[in-house]
Amino acid sequence: MKTKTQFTVVMPAYNEEEGIAKVIDEIKQHADKLIVVDDGSRDKTKELAEECARKYSGVTVISHAKNKGKVAAILTGIRSAKTEVVVLIDADHTYPAKDIPILVKHMEDGADLVLGNRFSAAGLKNIPAFNRIGNGLFSFLISFASGQDIADGQTGFRAFKKGMLDKLKIRSNGLEFETEMTIKAAINGYKVEEVPIEYRKRIGKSKLNPIKDGYNMLFAILRSGYSQMSIISKGFAVPGVAIAIVGVLFLLVSIYEYVTVGTLTHGYYPLIFVFFALAGTQLVTLAVSSDVQQKKLSRIEHELAELKKR
Repeated sequence: MKTKTQFTVVMPAYNEEEGIAKVIDEIKQHADKLIVVDDGSRDKTKELAEECARKYSGVTVISHAKNKGKVAAILTGIRSAKTEVVVLIDADHTYPAKDIPILVKHMEDGADLVLGNRFSAAGLKNIPAFNRIGNGLFSFLISFASGQDIADGQTGFRAFKKGMLDKLKIRSNGLEFETEMTIKAAINGYKVEEVPIEYRKRIGKSKLNPIKDGYNMLFAILRSGYSQMSIISKGFAVPGVAIAIVGVLFLLVSIYEYVTVGTLTHGYYPLIFVFFALAGTQLVTLAVSSDVQQKKLSRIEHELAELKKR
């Protein structure tokens, strides 16, 4: 598939000597410009990438003197890209490069952020069960917080415009970077679309820490959702969360009584939990939904004003 839009593929790489050459070979069949950012690898990743750069035109290799982390490598690549549209992809062979033009085509058709959705029939089989549960939970929270139905907000295969990234002011410096980008883009009214992709088994050893990275992703979702809220929405959300927490305390007391005594000495506590949980959830839902709609309207008004200027 040919695209009219010029774009650059940015690929961070750290200790990926086993698959780096194969991935670059595949990407070059579907993209003219590729920036590989070696993040201080201790193996032959840099040397193998440079061999590919001599083999192919349009391949640039940038190397960090020491390991700075995936986000630093991503940002180095984005800053070095000369095109407005950027495609991110991992260096472990999990994402199929043949889908790069499809993501870019969606950008041409008006999307601001295009995600490669791994939760398709072809991709789901290679995702570990534990990761499926975690990704499903995080995607649900992102969808709830943003008001958009997003199946895979954590995917590392995505296309977007550099200008959007500048406006989102992403604070994450770990694997939660993609999660924060997705939720902030959706909350601020950017058009987010998904493309079903095949997700393949990685080449080499995974660097994902399910517990640590899962916690960071959850924290990024909560932090991003809260930071994007208006003061009025926070006025509903904070009491809502507090009420829900009080309800959970009543539930925990009931569980403790049942486990230690064998019966509920306060039989009405579970009802209090249900009441408080429902009330808190409704307040949070009202805060989130009203805030998302307000941001979408503001973005539409801004776009209309820009069109009038032209």
